[in-house]
Amino acid sequence: MGLIVPNAMEEVIQRFGSYTGPVDEDDLSKELSKATPLRETMEQDQFRGSFAENVAWHFMRSAGGKGEPWGTYWAPVATGVLADRSTPFYSPDVADLDEEILAHWIGRSATTKHPAICARYADLAWDLGRYLRKPLVQRSECAAAQISLAIPVNLAQKAIDGYLEAVEKNIAGDEFHGWSFVERAICLSVSLSDAARAKRTKEILFDYHHRLDEGGAKFMWWRLHDVITMHENAFALSPQEQQTVLHALEKALAESSDFTRGESFDPHKAASAADRLLPYLTDKDEIKRVTGVACRAFESAAEKASGLLALGWLEDLIPRYRKAGLIEDVARIEGMIRNRSEEASSGMRRLSASVEIPEDEIRHWADSVAGSSVQEAFKRIAIACMMKQDAVRKSVYDMQVHAPMASRITNTIMSMDGFTEATIGPVDEDILGRSLQQAANRFSWEGPFLHQAYERTKEKHGADGEALLAYIQGSPFFHSRQQFILREGLSAWEIGDPIKAIHLLVPQVEAACRELRAHFGWSVRKQNPHLGGSQVLTFGDILSKEPFNMEVLKDVSFHLKALYTDPRGINLRNKVAHGLAHENILGMGVANWVVHSILMIASLVPVPANDIKDSNS
Repeated sequence: MGLIVPNAMEEVIQRFGSYTGPVDEDDLSKELSKATPLRETMEQDQFRGSFAENVAWHFMRSAGGKGEPWGTYWAPVATGVLADRSTPFYSPDVADLDEEILAHWIGRSATTKHPAICARYADLAWDLGRYLRKPLVQRSECAAAQISLAIPVNLAQKAIDGYLEAVEKNIAGDEFHGWSFVERAICLSVSLSDAARAKRTKEILFDYHHRLDEGGAKFMWWRLHDVITMHENAFALSPQEQQTVLHALEKALAESSDFTRGESFDPHKAASAADRLLPYLTDKDEIKRVTGVACRAFESAAEKASGLLALGWLEDLIPRYRKAGLIEDVARIEGMIRNRSEEASSGMRRLSASVEIPEDEIRHWADSVAGSSVQEAFKRIAIACMMKQDAVRKSVYDMQVHAPMASRITNTIMSMDGFTEATIGPVDEDILGRSLQQAANRFSWEGPFLHQAYERTKEKHGADGEALLAYIQGSPFFHSRQQFILREGLSAWEIGDPIKAIHLLVPQVEAACRELRAHFGWSVRKQNPHLGGSQVLTFGDILSKEPFNMEVLKDVSFHLKALYTDPRGINLRNKVAHGLAHENILGMGVANWVVHSILMIASLVPVPANDIKDSNS
């Protein structure tokens, strides 16, 4: 078929190849693109020649040496699917190569003078050529025909030597390529079992780090450690070399952790250095020292930071201090977080929006829910106001369409005293977390409807607390011993005392769920590992077990989790039980939802245990 490189492109290759200094691969690629003639002005052989040169500089180096999708070192810059949404495309694509292009690269590697350019052509031919020599059954991700062109081992050797020469002579282009060249040389040396080249690579690796360190400017100080760790089987480090690595980490830690050192102070660098250093340490005092140095760097930074940023930094120190056994520091950091929580809270922007719903629409809905009798009203309120998991999940996916950016951002839920209670991932990764958060919001949005349903039921049927209590007592899930507290709690709710109502009624909801579990034949107690005997299952335990994890009760379970036990929801039970409830969740709106959950459980129809089990089979 023939392959001829256009003259203007050949001039670029020759010019860069004759350089004695650094070669920037991106600059070479851009110059080639500019020198490429228009397609309509080229014969087919020239077009193939221009493609062979351009594509050689478009493949991307992959970290670790096994890039997707082909498992080769050289990978495409862009991937995607075609309009049919099933056919993948890659740019550049190894399937577009053939024996003639590979032979051209082999020829380039033999004639170009610059070691970095020579190494790239040799490496491309070696890596992608060997891939295309595989039978089709061994590379399902590429349907290109198998080639028979010989790919000699001296290509890999030439690539190693070119990479190392470029680093040794400081003509790799920039530091990023310098480290990439050394790491690639290691991978190739190991794959060839070439001990001599592996030894030379190790020597150049340490020398390169030393030169950068002595230069005094900022550099990728972590690469020496990371390259050695990733390829530790290829290196037999001497005690002196081991100490060099540790000294480099200690130096990075010391330079970056001192707040008085101006521009060199960098708590993130200090933490990274400590994380790399700690696995080498066995002495507990040394572990505490290194941990303390890195953590105190963040403490210094937090003193000057805004409240919200400071909390994020400080909270990350707690597991570090705890792991090192610095328990007093854990308590000290917790105190710092609590002291700055109000500042952080005041720094948050509160977004709100108002939606006007015509009063007659709400009243019409409430009237239909109230039904024709008080019994019917209570059942309808229980069902109509329940947070149904599928409906909430659908609304979350709808938000993904209307607010795509917000749906991709991880959310952090912070307690009133400044600590992270939960994190919620993007919609595609954490649909349950997003749904529980959405349900928590809907408790607020739909609260007015629930209130109107209660009010209309009172107006229409004269329903009061005693009528509600009578309805509840008809359920087998509320024990007779709960009657006194239920009456007190409902009376408080009825006269508008939400704090008393919530504190009295929430434990009764938990007790009812325990009774419900017992009704269906499951244990409601667990072994006490410390004192002997047994103790009751907690609310969270109950909702995570049968029958609440079964399909037949999935909406009840979801609703109760969102309201009572999950930190991604309101988490009412845990906040009340642990003294963490604040005035924002102790109002009549939440009290209404507590009473609703009692109605919801009381409205469940008891069935034989085997029936509910069979309904999920």
